[in-house]
Amino acid sequence: MRKHIKNNVSWVGKIDWELQEFHGSDYSINNGSSQNAYLIEEEKTVLIDTVWKPHSSEFIDNL
Repeated sequence: MRKHIKNNVSWVGKIDWELQEFHGSDYSINNGSSQNAYLIEEEKTVLIDTVWKPHSSEFIDNL
């Protein structure tokens, strides 16, 4: 889901409620995590960050 943040900035990341571990077993996650990505649409469009490959189709849909 694409969410408008401000002016020409949108969040196009992924909230992954099923994620239980982050960076292997180094970090445990009890309530999921967000994979943040932001789209800035100016004279040139800029994408900051991306999401994990398993969520790539939803990520492309958000764009």
